[in-house]
Amino acid sequence: MKKEWALFSRFLLLLDATTAVNLELLQNIKDPKSEHTLYGVLNYTKTIGGARLLRANILQPPCDLGTISMRQEVVSELSGLCS
Repeated sequence: MKKEWALFSRFLLLLDATTAVNLELLQNIKDPKSEHTLYGVLNYTKTIGGARLLRANILQPPCDLGTISMRQEVVSELSGLCS
């Protein structure tokens, strides 16, 4: 089990709860019901599964250069389609 966790954590940045709170990733410190958080700004998901995936990607972002580059390319392509 430890080998699987080490492999998993090698590709993801694991943020602790204090960091997530201080960066207001999921909940605003001054107004907990506010949508003024990173999650609130990005959450245009249509399903519960999509919302869970977004939350997981915010709390455990990739640190693998290949994954980051691929995501940047996808965003560039999608933003080019919208303009």
